Amino acid sequence: MDYSYTIWILIVPFIAFLITGLLGNRMKPIHSGLIAVAGISVSTVLSLITAYKYFFQIGMSDRSEERRVGKECRSRWSPYH
Repeated sequence: MDYSYTIWILIVPFIAFLITGLLGNRMKPIHSGLIAVAGISVSTVLSLITAYKYFFQIGMSDRSEERRVGKECRSRWSPYH
């Protein structure tokens, strides 16, 4: 799975707050607020997409493999056989 876009989760809010911090005095408060909210919103959506892909697409196949291996190890080292 390619997670190359996950760096944007950190970069987008940073850029938004950098813009509002540097240009906030020259902008109307509503515009700087909208830029900040847009940055946080994009970051939140990317975080949710990443979590969904990890837990529901990749995570399921990896966990089933871990469960299979774990069961084999437990049965191999079980004192009851």
